[in-house]
Amino acid sequence: MSDYRTETVNCPLCNGSTEVILERLNVPVHQNLVCDTIEEALNVKRGDIVLAECECGFVFNQSFDESLLSYGEKYNNNQMASSAFNEYVSTIVETLDLVNQFVVEIGCGQGDFLKRLGNGVGYDPSYIGPPEVGRVRFVQGYYDGLEADIIVCRHVIEHVPDPVELIKSLNAPKVFFETPDFNWIIENGSWWDIFYEHCSYFTPKTLEYAFSLAGFDGKVQEAFGGQYMWYLGSRG
Repeated sequence: MSDYRTETVNCPLCNGSTEVILERLNVPVHQNLVCDTIEEALNVKRGDIVLAECECGFVFNQSFDESLLSYGEKYNNNQMASSAFNEYVSTIVETLDLVNQFVVEIGCGQGDFLKRLGNGVGYDPSYIGPPEVGRVRFVQGYYDGLEADIIVCRHVIEHVPDPVELIKSLNAPKVFFETPDFNWIIENGSWWDIFYEHCSYFTPKTLEYAFSLAGFDGKVQEAFGGQYMWYLGSRG
């Protein structure tokens, strides 16, 4: 057993007291990094997962070291080869109804979502396509505060150690976020969904709480069979 259980780490959301609930030590820090050789794969960077749970319900990796991660061109978590996932993304586009709205997407991957919308700007350090596709522009980097009618952010907030600071930085009156539901992970024993890149684990309650701390008002609804959840809200 490591010394992590003797450490006191306050909650990133409410600054409350926490308790360690899970340890996985010396694990690969990347889940979706494409390696060119066996040697490269065997020598990937490693880190520790030490999940702590707060009284408010938020769960986070208290030993997370963001400097170990590198979201560059070799990072690939694209799921669009799945017809089922393609259909699911189509339901998001239809639900949001973003016609005549300027959209910024944070963590756009290879831009599949924005290309369906046909308008907006996507940010992602792993993007490797052309800088412009029709009326869609892509930035190979991190969000820089660009103003939008709505900001879309899918499967990014769980990678962020200080989620409230991310939410506060959003320059838009409306937001749409998607992230895994930690309750679903526990209820289904989906332990492979706990990995180093995911340093923040939300339930519907804690996701709404994080946005309320940043001045947003909205609601959470379940998605993708309950595995994911959506937050659609507006700045109060």
